[in-house]
Amino acid sequence: MADKADKEDEVADKPVDEAEPEDDLGKTSKGKVPTAPEKALSTIAPKTGVMIPGLEFNQKNEFLGSTVLKLSASGIRLDSPNLTAVFPPGQSGPNVYNPMTGKFMVLTNKNSTFLRQSTGMDKGISEEASKVGTDTIAGYKCTHFKVEKYLVNPRTKEKNHQWTTEIWGTRELALPKPILNDCSKLTMMPPEFGFPMRVIRHTAPTDQERSKGLVGQQKRVMIDTLVAKKTSFDKCNFQLLTGYTPVKDEMELMMANDAELDNTLSEMDDDKEEKSVSR
Repeated sequence: MADKADKEDEVADKPVDEAEPEDDLGKTSKGKVPTAPEKALSTIAPKTGVMIPGLEFNQKNEFLGSTVLKLSASGIRLDSPNLTAVFPPGQSGPNVYNPMTGKFMVLTNKNSTFLRQSTGMDKGISEEASKVGTDTIAGYKCTHFKVEKYLVNPRTKEKNHQWTTEIWGTRELALPKPILNDCSKLTMMPPEFGFPMRVIRHTAPTDQERSKGLVGQQKRVMIDTLVAKKTSFDKCNFQLLTGYTPVKDEMELMMANDAELDNTLSEMDDDKEEKSVSR
């Protein structure tokens, strides 16, 4: 009994935060390998106190949900519930950050299939644009365009209609031309139509929509500006974020880990096989 009491006293006297001794392999006596602390992900750079004039847009985006877009001579910033994009002047594309996965990538026409298709730079895609009229959206005069997209057969040159996009673009934003051109890379709309205040796309129904009995072209509101206002921002809004791991693939940006990425790719392969069999 005395020995047991002595051992209990030894345990009680041992400091709570005393670390287990490590061997040459970095393992503790209990066989556990210490893990490195997780990186702290920044959501905005520290304030600089330098205020710059700009424009702020509250928008609805089909893919991103409710977004806040900030434009200034110091760059562009887009905040959404799941992604943040920061686009400094002179950079090839926006830095897109995913705080859910801790990853980021610089989005360009070279590494983004979706961006190439949306801006008409994908090979085999042609377009025909026409002016529909004018409208005022969130206080800005806009020109309404209709753009027809076609997939061109490289051998026969036959055009197969893919989708129709309606764009309400404004040229009334008092910002440097390079910044407005960069907006096209972030909003994924061609710059020649001006800054897109509203974008509606008419496409064929998805598999899920077909399962619900929907047929014909479906209307999708890609971008809709609810409020636009002139304001001032601290310059920190347009500085790059820290703590994120760089990746080179859009899918990898969205996936939390390799297992999730592998599962998604496997599901895509299974879907392709099912469609091939059904044909």
